[in-house]
Amino acid sequence: MKNLKVLDCTLRDGGYYNNWDFDEQLVAEYLHAAAKAEIDMIELGLRNFDSTTFKGANAFTSERYINHLKLPNGPLYGVMVDAKTLISSPYDIREGVDRLFVPKSESRLDFVRIAAHYHEIESAIHICRELKEYGYFVGLNLMQSVGKTDNEIIAASAKAYESEVIDVLYFADSLGNMDAQEQERIIQAIRQNWDDDIGLHAHDNTSQALSNTLGALDLGVTYIDATMTGMGRGAGNTKTEILLLELCRKHGSNYKPEQLHELILKHFEPMQRKYGWGTSLLYHIGASFNIHPTYIQQLYSDSRFGASERAAAIQYLGRIESSSYDGENLEKALNISKAKPRTQATRGHSVAGIFDNREVLIIGAGESTAKHQKAIKDYILEKKPVVIAININNQIPPELVDYYTATHNIKFLTDREKYKNFESRLIAPHSRFEENDISPAINYEVDTGHSWIVNDSYCIIPYELTLAYTLALCEVGKAEKISLVGFDGYPHLDTRNKESQETLDHFKTKIKITCLTPTNYNIATGSIYAI
Repeated sequence: MKNLKVLDCTLRDGGYYNNWDFDEQLVAEYLHAAAKAEIDMIELGLRNFDSTTFKGANAFTSERYINHLKLPNGPLYGVMVDAKTLISSPYDIREGVDRLFVPKSESRLDFVRIAAHYHEIESAIHICRELKEYGYFVGLNLMQSVGKTDNEIIAASAKAYESEVIDVLYFADSLGNMDAQEQERIIQAIRQNWDDDIGLHAHDNTSQALSNTLGALDLGVTYIDATMTGMGRGAGNTKTEILLLELCRKHGSNYKPEQLHELILKHFEPMQRKYGWGTSLLYHIGASFNIHPTYIQQLYSDSRFGASERAAAIQYLGRIESSSYDGENLEKALNISKAKPRTQATRGHSVAGIFDNREVLIIGAGESTAKHQKAIKDYILEKKPVVIAININNQIPPELVDYYTATHNIKFLTDREKYKNFESRLIAPHSRFEENDISPAINYEVDTGHSWIVNDSYCIIPYELTLAYTLALCEVGKAEKISLVGFDGYPHLDTRNKESQETLDHFKTKIKITCLTPTNYNIATGSIYAI
């Protein structure tokens, strides 16, 4: 296709998964293969000021680093700089550009792309103007274009055109939720004032990156981004190796995708298995609710959280403004930092002796609860223990459950409405539920601290575990013994395994605890079938 340019930005966008710390040999083989495949442009990474945390070479892509690379002939080479990097720096834009870049005549770089939000357009154009004076081919990437009004897009493209310093104007499907109709609308709005080259950076959250990219070509877009195996923030991008195949098959292009196969199989597919980029249910849901993909990436990468926590977090994020990433919002969604250590908790109702030396059966959410639910029901009917379900449990009928416990953890967000139906049997710290208009029947308060303190009306526990809260309740409630079902244990390396084990180790010195379904914890075991 005439004027078509494929830009591979693996070393830049892919760095969100490995902290831009690419192996030196991988980079060498990548550059060689990309040149052999006749890719037009290669983005070597980001250009940044210094960092207070470790990031690999491709987060800075310094002139010193570039000068050590063997850059094959053929592709044009460039970097990207986030407009925010310069806007928020202690320097004015001219000085900031001067500190980050040298004139093109002194660099091996051919192009620089500026990524900017729509509200940063004036500053971004200023940056582009400085870089143009340095002699670079300049691209401006307008982020989060999906959902912007026609007027916003028209105004931004008009300013870009009037500046006369931008060579290609990109629009980015940053949240990965663009469809064909929206793409056509954006391009038409850009074309109201812009008659030069347009580029697209597509994300694959809803599995439409490739179709959007190919469709954009039919609408006159001439610059298209892609990455090896789609490696990129969140669900990733258009896959370079597939895009080149389709361009050759459908458009008769002269790219050589076969030159990438060994590189992909040797390096990038193993990395994909390790880091896990690619489309998934959560990325698709996140795109549907305009949730920034970094939230989803964090949910997947943190081993502390299982399916229920991730599902609940995505529901929470869908109810608030989440199109820009904010770590505090993620903390709220996960409820990790809600409780702050104190030496004294708020006091609630006294629960001293409420279990009157009876057996307490605590039901957890492990898979064994569903697998052995018939036996658990029979056990309850035969033994008549006090039954406590940790959070809402859909496997055991409500009529067999005496109490539900919750500590406003992430699972609560999933079942918010259900809890209102069980207020009369809910034991929970009222202070954590006021904002949700939930009034527990029994208000047993809790806080987190550095030691175990169990009192009649409150407890202080080291971990945000409803299990720890419930066991404290059993201790002060004078349970004769505790039986557990559905406490299978978390996946290997999940930090909650250690926290749960330490919790069980503490309470088993106070009261007899036996798990009646399969478990990975070091705890006394029995069988739910031995009635």
